[in-house]
Amino acid sequence: MPLQDGGINVSRDRRELKLHGTAEFPCAGYRSTITNRAGHRIPWHRHEEIEVLYLVSGSLELCLLGRTNHLRAGDGAFINTNVLHMACSVDRCELCSLVFRPALIAGGADSVFEKKYVRPLTESAAAKGVLLRRTSERDVQALDELEAAFQAMSAAEGGYEFAVRAHLSSLWYLIYSREEADITENPVHASTVDAARLKAMLDYIHENYAQPLALSQIAQAANIGERECLRCFRRTINLSPKQYLQQYRIAEAAVFLRESALTVAEVASHCGFDSPSNFAQTFRKYYHCSPRDFRRDFQEGRPGHGVLTAGFSGPSAPV
Repeated sequence: MPLQDGGINVSRDRRELKLHGTAEFPCAGYRSTITNRAGHRIPWHRHEEIEVLYLVSGSLELCLLGRTNHLRAGDGAFINTNVLHMACSVDRCELCSLVFRPALIAGGADSVFEKKYVRPLTESAAAKGVLLRRTSERDVQALDELEAAFQAMSAAEGGYEFAVRAHLSSLWYLIYSREEADITENPVHASTVDAARLKAMLDYIHENYAQPLALSQIAQAANIGERECLRCFRRTINLSPKQYLQQYRIAEAAVFLRESALTVAEVASHCGFDSPSNFAQTFRKYYHCSPRDFRRDFQEGRPGHGVLTAGFSGPSAPV
């Protein structure tokens, strides 16, 4: 299979809707170039598939579990299933990624691979995101396997499916071995409970973001106290509820600016901001331009402006 065309389309809860690969071979490869132009970023999103990526050139800011990680050429990352993440370029960078279902490695649900190696990693609270540094000796082999898997996918020569699966299997075991101690120490059920609570609270935010929201209201959506609400957000995405709410409001505002005829003041009000000036200041923090400039650049079709936002579209790789 050649590299797939990109573009990110996500639901209201930031779940990506794109099918990666096929039912017969659930793996897709992407190559993307990202610049530091206003709005040219990979939006907040998540997907059920595993994603592994490496940076060919330039530098990238990868927001993973709420932390901003600086990746340089040669570095990479393992992003577990259903983990919220986004990325933007410091300058201009090229990255390669593979997005695949764990079943590609595990085979059947009752296989030793699924039970012993795949499920413990996908359900671990300790391995939601793993950074791979070319400067780290223990990561070099994993990065080599990742690059080899991508090259096999890109070349798409006879039997490439075997090569991709073999390299990804080796990569998986290397990451599993690296994280094994933490996986053992972090019970599966803790991650599952947090995931259910977070989903309930995010669903509430997505339905009510246009209204003033108090921490107590968000916590009540998951039937927990305010302190546990804060701890749950930090454990899972390392953002506070307030920070996530602000980012979601800005992402929705970008969509309205791009796709509606609402004035900037109307967008601000519709997305829960108490004043147009507060909205403009917050918007500039994320997009490095004013809401009006964002809309103008999109309408004029300027490359890298407006169309690649934290809303419902994205660049050619689903990082």
